[in-house]
Amino acid sequence: MRALRVSLLLITVFVAATVEARQKDQLRRLIDAKKASWALERRDSAAAAFDASEIMKRDVVVPQDGSAEGDKIEALPGQPKHGYLPFGQYGGYVTVDATNGRALFYYFTEAPVGAAAKPLVLWLNGGPGCSSLGYGAMEELGPFRVNSDGKTLYKNRHAWNNVANVIFLESPVGVGFAYSNTSSDYDTNGDKRTATDSLTFLVNWLERFPQYKNRDFYITGESYAGHYIPQLAAAILHYNKINNASAINLKGIFVGNAYVDNAMNDKGAIEFLWNHAIISDEAYAKVVKECIFNDNSSYTDACNEAQNETYNMAGNIDLYNVYAPICINDSNGTSYSYKEIPGYDACIDNYVSAYLNAPAVQKALHAVPTDWGECVDFPWVDAPYSTVPTIKQLTQSGLRVWLYSGDVDDVVPITATRYSVKDLNLPIKTPWRAWYTKYEVGGYVEEYEGLTLATVRGAGHMVPTYQPERAVVLFHSFLKGILPPDWKTNEGMPNCIRWSMVHFLRFLWANKKGLMAADKIDALPGQPEGVDFVQYSGYVTVEPKKGRALFYYFAESPQNSSTKPLVLWLNGDSTYHHLSLSTTIISILYLSIQGKIPQDGSAEGDKIEALPGQPKHGYLPFGQYGGYVTVNAKNGRALFYYFTEAPVGAAVKPLVLWLNGGPGCSSLGNGAMEELGPFRVNSDGKTLYKNRHAWNNVANVIFLESPVGVGFAYSNTSSDYDTNGDKRTAADSLTFLVNWLERFPQYKNRDFYITGESYAGHYIPQLAAAILHYNKINNASAINLKGIFVGNAYVDNAMNDKGAIEFLWNHAIISDEAYAKVVKECIFNDNSSYTDACNEAQNETYNMAGNIDQYNVYAPICISYSNGTSYSYNEIPGYDACIDNYVTAYLNAPAVQKALHAVPTDWGECVDFPWVDAPYSTVPTIKQLTQSGLRVWLYSGDVDDVVPITATRYSVKDLNLPIKTPWRAWYTKYEVGGYVEEYEGLTLATVRGAGHMVPSYQPERALVLFHSFLKGILPPDLS
Repeated sequence: MRALRVSLLLITVFVAATVEARQKDQLRRLIDAKKASWALERRDSAAAAFDASEIMKRDVVVPQDGSAEGDKIEALPGQPKHGYLPFGQYGGYVTVDATNGRALFYYFTEAPVGAAAKPLVLWLNGGPGCSSLGYGAMEELGPFRVNSDGKTLYKNRHAWNNVANVIFLESPVGVGFAYSNTSSDYDTNGDKRTATDSLTFLVNWLERFPQYKNRDFYITGESYAGHYIPQLAAAILHYNKINNASAINLKGIFVGNAYVDNAMNDKGAIEFLWNHAIISDEAYAKVVKECIFNDNSSYTDACNEAQNETYNMAGNIDLYNVYAPICINDSNGTSYSYKEIPGYDACIDNYVSAYLNAPAVQKALHAVPTDWGECVDFPWVDAPYSTVPTIKQLTQSGLRVWLYSGDVDDVVPITATRYSVKDLNLPIKTPWRAWYTKYEVGGYVEEYEGLTLATVRGAGHMVPTYQPERAVVLFHSFLKGILPPDWKTNEGMPNCIRWSMVHFLRFLWANKKGLMAADKIDALPGQPEGVDFVQYSGYVTVEPKKGRALFYYFAESPQNSSTKPLVLWLNGDSTYHHLSLSTTIISILYLSIQGKIPQDGSAEGDKIEALPGQPKHGYLPFGQYGGYVTVNAKNGRALFYYFTEAPVGAAVKPLVLWLNGGPGCSSLGNGAMEELGPFRVNSDGKTLYKNRHAWNNVANVIFLESPVGVGFAYSNTSSDYDTNGDKRTAADSLTFLVNWLERFPQYKNRDFYITGESYAGHYIPQLAAAILHYNKINNASAINLKGIFVGNAYVDNAMNDKGAIEFLWNHAIISDEAYAKVVKECIFNDNSSYTDACNEAQNETYNMAGNIDQYNVYAPICISYSNGTSYSYNEIPGYDACIDNYVTAYLNAPAVQKALHAVPTDWGECVDFPWVDAPYSTVPTIKQLTQSGLRVWLYSGDVDDVVPITATRYSVKDLNLPIKTPWRAWYTKYEVGGYVEEYEGLTLATVRGAGHMVPSYQPERALVLFHSFLKGILPPDLS
């Protein structure tokens, strides 16, 4: 439940009684309560470092009743009996104020091996008011986690006590098992007393465990511990100084998703929501207008209202990990996680609460019988609006200071942390780079003088919960005082990423100005020295059927070529023309349309009885067909199709054409076998399994291999492979449809839709325009086109580059410096501004990303070894990063090619060939389609950087369409499936947690969205 935003006075009255809360609400409550007082502080005085001398006014040595021997835990109830090395664990109380009877509870786990030499670490959860035992020990980094029965435990393989001896401290008083005999103590917690009590705890705990005196000591934690930890560190340094002692041998601090500055956190959180496609352009613009986050006193009613609107817009998601599943709590008391992630259960809070409230567990822990809660809501009497000055002071003290951030947390986002680190104004020592766990990018790291900033890829607020292995690798590096591991070689680079990503990016790069790189002239023979302009020459095919091509010579202006007009010179008369690069290509698409062509194939001959390895049970039978349609009889050019009818109601369900992009990638291999087809390929490369979320559940779907040379599509004229481009692809696809409908006449006049993804942002609008024109000039509607549905649509080169670079920075993949360089050198609104400096700046950013799949920046990668084996290092349910390998093996099997009625072929997922024409933008064509009465939907998986949602939003904005239905969340059952906004003539939707190939990563969400598109209604809301 989201915390209410109310005034300081109201919240103070409300929380006078202790109320159980969740960590997911706790920090937001404090922010809302303190916003007014922090505003006054920031207005009236500059931020100051924590004054540790203020908390040294009482004796920190306090008489104790406990002992190490008495605190020893033999075993926790439900603890597994085997499968791990034994280790010492202790639980009990340390009195921190004898007069008031105030005592803090701790749980201590020693290292199984080498405990006598390993460092001592203190872990502090934030809130303020949340339990380090319940969260830190039981859900994050402790040796055990709680099973769903709430009674038994299982081993955490990535526990931090593998590399250190770890204390989990319940602090301040009132949290977890910590208590006081003086009730007023519960109403007077704050930053200062928390620091004092924590220091008092440490001094006395070390008396109980003297073997840890002088041991290297580190403080770690997360969230509001961005206050606790710097303040406690400052207090320890002061204590050691005035006592001329170093019993607390503090060496460093390690703070995760650290809440350190209120204004920067609010600024970063709002930016995070927009950049991750969770809020609308309009809501973000309103916050930017109403709020001045550099001046905390600017929290006007209008600013607060604008921020409230953005958070309400997010829907029912976990803002602590915006891509994580949520826990569904039924009225009957049961709970379940609707969508599982390996190693993470969204309902674990429930299991921990049940476990720690069991009398046998409390007894084993030596805890006072308590109605234990994960978080407690109480007044908070003091907190500075920023701990940045304290952190600055610590960076100058010789301590090791690391801040780390899970990069999918919005509550304390990496965006905010980067702003606060920038405010420290520290020189860079080691530039930003990727760090690794084996072959996977674990995150990114940048070392400053006195501080290290690291991210953990795919982790939320509680980093060890979501990415346990990456967390312990980073923590171990911190303890060793070295940066986390680099990866210096390309060994094991996944073939699937190397091919598909490079194929697409190579195409984009070659066509940045609409010219192939091969056309560039280095110098003409006899050219005088000192020529300083760029020149090109080459051929542009204008009618492939007749092999007609025109030759051009192009010379750019030596000065200001990006702003000067484009001129076409034609001899034969004295005229010249200024050409608009935004001119649509619709009027010249039809030169190559063949119309009806004599065909050899037939529907009966194309029928597939069964595919090799097809499962025999578990699904309703459906018709499937495969074969060729000739699109140019003279050249012998033929496109291959695979057609799957609906198992139920095929006679009335619509007809859909699916087109993969590339250009040059297979709709059979990608679309049918990896995304939305009825089957997917098993890891043996020989057998298939049912895709429960296949799109032929709701439509009859054609997968078309296009253009010629892709997959099984072929030509008898070799020059056809060198003359592919947008125009001929549209013409051939239209010719295919006209002739396919003659073969399957029952689908004439059936509602027809075109769908696809990526470079289909060119294919689909152009084909739709061609169909509309064809129907018009033939006064016919056999192709009864009703709409288009394009995923992660590549539609505008400049906006795509702009969006992709912004996406990389906003998702913490590139450095501040690299992003600033691109902003300086590139003017993305002017496509002719791709200077060498701009190109170099962009190259640097992509190289910085490391070995990740930029088609889904949080997905695992496929590790392919030289011996032919491969595996996915980090699995996601329903997605296998190595599926490209399985599909390639399957579609190259002779029996499969025979069953598909394909010509024997060395089938490949994508083919790299020349591309002779492509406009830099299809936005004008899409604009025309929005005015045609067609249903036009663009959808985007929101974790794709190659064609990111950021870029799509810029292109939609360029359409300048009125909003019909404002931005809102849409749902699959209780989960937010994504977000949707309806314009006049176009609908924009996102799919949460999906990459470039949306149905691969989020099959259920993709199907729900597609079905809504077919029905002509917006996807479901929560009601």
